[in-house]
Amino acid sequence: MTPPSGDYGVDLILTRPGSPERIAVQAKRYHRKHTVGVRAIQEVYAAKDYYGCSRAIVVTTSYFTENAKQSARKLGVFIIDRDQLAEELRHQQKNQHKK
Repeated sequence: MTPPSGDYGVDLILTRPGSPERIAVQAKRYHRKHTVGVRAIQEVYAAKDYYGCSRAIVVTTSYFTENAKQSARKLGVFIIDRDQLAEELRHQQKNQHKK
């Protein structure tokens, strides 16, 4: 986790044991009606280099504006919205019940 303030737009740095790859993640927790805009994409994209990361992700409990989606595509920022997050959680729960 990055510091609560002065994080340059990154909340988490993801790493895998034995891998040099670092991924910058910005998490946005909003109600459904509040959408995530271009600013979040720009912040994590800029902070990616600051933290020495090769990739950037923005994940939200809400949705992204069309401008944010376009910006993410152009900048190579991976985005995960409410529906994708819920699907991933269902998938994880299903896999845990199989074990």
